[in-house]
Amino acid sequence: MAPKQKSSFKKFLIELVSVFLGVTLAFALNQWNEGRKNQRTQEKLLLELRNGLSMDLSDVRMNVMGHKIGIRSAEIMKKACLENPLNQDSLLFAYKSLWRNFISIQNRSAYESLKSKGLEIINNDSLRNEIIALYDFHFEILEKIEENYAEVQFYGNYFPKMQEQIAPYMIFDETGNIQGFIQPWQLKETQLKFMLEQLNRIAFNRQYLINQYMEVDRRIERLIKKLDKEIAK
Repeated sequence: MAPKQKSSFKKFLIELVSVFLGVTLAFALNQWNEGRKNQRTQEKLLLELRNGLSMDLSDVRMNVMGHKIGIRSAEIMKKACLENPLNQDSLLFAYKSLWRNFISIQNRSAYESLKSKGLEIINNDSLRNEIIALYDFHFEILEKIEENYAEVQFYGNYFPKMQEQIAPYMIFDETGNIQGFIQPWQLKETQLKFMLEQLNRIAFNRQYLINQYMEVDRRIERLIKKLDKEIAK
Protein backbone atom coordinates (compact mmCIF):
# COMPACT_ATOMS: atom_id res chain seq x y z
CA MET A 1 0.00 0.00 0.00
CA ALA A 2 1.40 3.38 -1.01
CA PRO A 3 2.22 5.94 1.71
CA LYS A 4 -0.61 8.19 0.46
CA GLN A 5 -3.10 5.31 0.65
CA LYS A 6 -1.84 4.37 4.12
CA SER A 7 -2.34 7.93 5.30
CA SER A 8 -5.90 8.05 3.89
CA PHE A 9 -6.78 4.68 5.45
CA LYS A 10 -5.36 5.79 8.83
CA LYS A 11 -7.38 9.01 8.65
CA PHE A 12 -10.52 7.05 7.73
CA LEU A 13 -9.91 4.65 10.62
CA ILE A 14 -9.45 7.50 13.10
CA GLU A 15 -12.65 9.17 11.88
CA LEU A 16 -14.52 5.86 12.13
CA VAL A 17 -13.31 5.30 15.67
CA SER A 18 -14.16 8.90 16.57
CA VAL A 19 -17.69 8.50 15.22
CA PHE A 20 -18.08 5.18 17.04
CA LEU A 21 -16.84 6.69 20.31
CA GLY A 22 -19.06 9.73 19.85
CA VAL A 23 -22.15 7.61 19.26
CA THR A 24 -21.26 5.29 22.14
CA LEU A 25 -20.67 8.18 24.54
CA ALA A 26 -23.87 9.92 23.42
CA PHE A 27 -25.82 6.70 23.96
CA ALA A 28 -24.21 6.16 27.38
CA LEU A 29 -24.93 9.77 28.36
CA ASN A 30 -28.55 9.41 27.24
CA GLN A 31 -28.88 6.19 29.24
CA TRP A 32 -27.35 7.89 32.27
CA ASN A 33 -29.72 10.85 31.97
CA GLU A 34 -32.68 8.49 31.53
CA GLY A 35 -31.53 6.54 34.58
CA ARG A 36 -31.31 9.70 36.66
CA LYS A 37 -34.72 10.83 35.43
CA ASN A 38 -36.23 7.45 36.34
CA GLN A 39 -34.54 7.57 39.73
CA ARG A 40 -35.97 11.03 40.47
CA THR A 41 -39.40 9.86 39.30
CA GLN A 42 -39.16 6.77 41.49
CA GLU A 43 -38.12 8.83 44.53
CA LYS A 44 -41.00 11.28 43.97
CA LEU A 45 -43.61 8.55 43.56
CA LEU A 46 -42.32 6.51 46.50
CA LEU A 47 -42.44 9.60 48.70
CA GLU A 48 -46.05 10.28 47.61
CA LEU A 49 -46.85 6.62 48.24
CA ARG A 50 -45.31 6.79 51.69
CA ASN A 51 -47.30 9.91 52.60
CA GLY A 52 -50.50 8.31 51.35
CA LEU A 53 -49.83 5.20 53.43
CA SER A 54 -49.46 7.33 56.55
CA MET A 55 -52.99 8.62 55.96
CA ASP A 56 -54.19 5.08 55.20
CA LEU A 57 -52.74 3.89 58.50
CA SER A 58 -54.63 6.61 60.35
CA ASP A 59 -57.89 5.64 58.58
CA VAL A 60 -57.34 1.95 59.38
CA ARG A 61 -56.82 2.70 63.06
CA MET A 62 -59.87 4.96 63.19
CA ASN A 63 -62.01 2.16 61.77
CA VAL A 64 -60.52 -0.33 64.24
CA MET A 65 -61.45 2.05 67.06
CA GLY A 66 -64.97 2.35 65.63
CA HIS A 67 -65.43 -1.41 65.53
CA LYS A 68 -64.11 -1.75 69.09
CA ILE A 69 -66.70 0.79 70.18
CA GLY A 70 -69.29 -1.31 68.35
CA ILE A 71 -68.24 -4.41 70.32
CA ARG A 72 -68.43 -2.47 73.58
CA SER A 73 -71.88 -1.20 72.56
CA ALA A 74 -73.03 -4.77 71.97
CA GLU A 75 -71.93 -5.70 75.50
CA ILE A 76 -73.84 -2.75 76.98
CA MET A 77 -76.97 -3.64 75.00
CA LYS A 78 -76.73 -7.26 76.18
CA LYS A 79 -76.77 -6.03 79.77
CA ALA A 80 -79.88 -3.97 79.02
CA CYS A 81 -81.56 -7.02 77.45
CA LEU A 82 -80.77 -9.00 80.61
CA GLU A 83 -82.54 -6.31 82.69
CA ASN A 84 -79.40 -4.86 84.25
CA PRO A 85 -79.88 -1.18 85.24
CA LEU A 86 -77.63 1.07 83.16
CA ASN A 87 -76.64 4.70 83.01
CA GLN A 88 -78.85 6.41 80.43
CA ASP A 89 -75.92 8.15 78.74
CA SER A 90 -74.05 4.85 78.31
CA LEU A 91 -77.12 3.08 76.97
CA LEU A 92 -77.93 5.91 74.58
CA PHE A 93 -74.35 6.03 73.32
CA ALA A 94 -74.41 2.26 72.77
CA TYR A 95 -77.69 2.53 70.88
CA LYS A 96 -76.24 5.17 68.54
CA SER A 97 -72.96 3.25 68.00
CA LEU A 98 -74.11 -0.36 67.77
CA TRP A 99 -75.11 -0.47 64.09
CA ARG A 100 -72.66 2.06 62.71
CA ASN A 101 -71.00 1.05 59.43
CA PHE A 102 -67.62 2.20 58.14
CA ILE A 103 -65.98 2.47 54.74
CA SER A 104 -62.47 1.40 53.85
CA ILE A 105 -60.61 4.41 52.44
CA GLN A 106 -57.33 4.12 50.56
CA ASN A 107 -55.25 6.95 49.09
CA ARG A 108 -54.55 5.30 45.73
CA SER A 109 -53.48 8.31 43.63
CA ALA A 110 -49.73 7.71 44.11
CA TYR A 111 -50.11 4.00 43.35
CA GLU A 112 -52.14 4.72 40.20
CA SER A 113 -49.45 7.21 39.09
CA LEU A 114 -46.84 4.56 39.75
CA LYS A 115 -48.74 2.02 37.65
CA SER A 116 -49.13 4.51 34.80
CA LYS A 117 -45.36 5.07 34.77
CA GLY A 118 -44.74 1.32 34.91
CA LEU A 119 -44.14 -0.58 38.12
CA GLU A 120 -40.78 -1.73 36.71
CA ILE A 121 -39.51 1.74 37.58
CA ILE A 122 -39.05 0.40 41.11
CA ASN A 123 -35.67 -1.31 41.11
CA ASN A 124 -36.21 -3.21 44.36
CA ASP A 125 -38.16 -6.35 43.40
CA SER A 126 -39.16 -7.16 46.99
CA LEU A 127 -40.46 -3.62 47.54
CA ARG A 128 -42.36 -3.63 44.26
CA ASN A 129 -44.03 -6.97 45.05
CA GLU A 130 -45.04 -5.80 48.52
CA ILE A 131 -46.60 -2.61 47.13
CA ILE A 132 -48.60 -4.60 44.56
CA ALA A 133 -49.75 -7.12 47.20
CA LEU A 134 -50.98 -4.38 49.53
CA TYR A 135 -52.88 -2.31 46.96
CA ASP A 136 -54.13 -4.97 44.56
CA PHE A 137 -54.97 -7.66 47.11
CA HIS A 138 -55.17 -6.73 50.80
CA PHE A 139 -56.76 -3.29 50.33
CA GLU A 140 -59.27 -4.67 47.83
CA ILE A 141 -60.20 -7.62 50.06
CA LEU A 142 -60.67 -5.28 53.04
CA GLU A 143 -62.85 -2.92 51.00
CA LYS A 144 -65.04 -5.76 49.70
CA ILE A 145 -65.53 -7.24 53.17
CA GLU A 146 -66.25 -3.89 54.85
CA GLU A 147 -68.59 -2.52 52.21
CA ASN A 148 -70.13 -5.50 50.40
CA TYR A 149 -70.20 -8.52 52.73
CA ALA A 150 -73.80 -8.76 53.99
CA GLU A 151 -72.89 -10.06 57.46
CA VAL A 152 -71.08 -6.83 58.32
CA GLN A 153 -73.68 -4.40 56.96
CA PHE A 154 -74.78 -3.75 60.51
CA TYR A 155 -77.40 -1.08 59.94
CA GLY A 156 -79.13 -2.74 57.01
CA ASN A 157 -78.78 -6.31 58.22
CA TYR A 158 -79.49 -6.02 61.97
CA PHE A 159 -81.07 -2.69 62.84
CA PRO A 160 -84.68 -3.04 61.54
CA LYS A 161 -85.61 -6.25 63.41
CA MET A 162 -83.65 -5.37 66.57
CA GLN A 163 -85.28 -1.96 66.62
CA GLU A 164 -88.70 -3.60 66.72
CA GLN A 165 -87.82 -5.35 69.99
CA ILE A 166 -86.66 -2.25 71.89
CA ALA A 167 -88.85 0.47 70.35
CA PRO A 168 -91.47 0.19 73.18
CA TYR A 169 -88.82 1.24 75.71
CA MET A 170 -87.56 4.33 73.88
CA ILE A 171 -88.16 7.81 75.33
CA PHE A 172 -88.46 10.86 73.06
CA ASP A 173 -88.61 14.55 73.89
CA GLU A 174 -91.18 17.02 72.52
CA THR A 175 -89.05 17.61 69.39
CA GLY A 176 -88.94 13.90 68.56
CA ASN A 177 -85.32 13.27 69.59
CA ILE A 178 -84.50 10.15 71.56
CA GLN A 179 -83.59 10.95 75.17
CA GLY A 180 -83.16 7.52 76.71
CA PHE A 181 -84.90 4.27 77.56
CA ILE A 182 -87.43 2.97 80.02
CA GLN A 183 -85.67 0.39 82.19
CA PRO A 184 -85.63 -2.50 82.76
CA TRP A 185 -86.37 -4.01 79.36
CA GLN A 186 -88.81 -6.82 79.97
CA LEU A 187 -88.33 -8.88 76.84
CA LYS A 188 -90.13 -12.12 76.24
CA GLU A 189 -87.96 -15.23 76.06
CA THR A 190 -88.05 -15.38 72.25
CA GLN A 191 -87.24 -11.65 72.03
CA LEU A 192 -84.39 -12.01 74.49
CA LYS A 193 -82.84 -14.95 72.66
CA PHE A 194 -83.16 -13.13 69.35
CA MET A 195 -81.52 -9.97 70.70
CA LEU A 196 -78.67 -11.85 72.38
CA GLU A 197 -77.98 -13.88 69.26
CA GLN A 198 -77.95 -10.75 67.08
CA LEU A 199 -75.67 -8.89 69.50
CA ASN A 200 -73.26 -11.82 69.62
CA ARG A 201 -73.15 -11.90 65.82
CA ILE A 202 -72.46 -8.18 65.67
CA ALA A 203 -69.59 -8.50 68.16
CA PHE A 204 -68.16 -11.53 66.32
CA ASN A 205 -68.30 -9.87 62.92
CA ARG A 206 -66.79 -6.64 64.20
CA GLN A 207 -63.92 -8.64 65.72
CA TYR A 208 -63.45 -10.38 62.37
CA LEU A 209 -63.17 -6.97 60.70
CA ILE A 210 -60.72 -5.79 63.34
CA ASN A 211 -58.53 -8.82 62.61
CA GLN A 212 -58.55 -7.96 58.90
CA TYR A 213 -57.68 -4.34 59.62
CA MET A 214 -54.84 -5.33 61.95
CA GLU A 215 -53.29 -7.49 59.23
CA VAL A 216 -53.41 -4.51 56.85
CA ASP A 217 -52.04 -2.28 59.64
CA ARG A 218 -49.00 -4.56 60.01
CA ARG A 219 -48.41 -4.61 56.27
CA ILE A 220 -48.66 -0.82 55.98
CA GLU A 221 -46.20 -0.31 58.84
CA ARG A 222 -43.74 -2.77 57.29
CA LEU A 223 -44.07 -1.15 53.86
CA ILE A 224 -43.56 2.35 55.28
CA LYS A 225 -40.29 1.21 56.88
CA LYS A 226 -39.12 -0.28 53.58
CA LEU A 227 -40.08 2.89 51.71
CA ASP A 228 -38.21 5.06 54.20
CA LYS A 229 -35.13 2.89 53.72
CA GLU A 230 -35.42 3.03 49.92
CA ILE A 231 -36.00 6.80 49.84
CA ALA A 232 -33.00 7.40 52.11
CA LYS A 233 -30.57 5.66 49.70
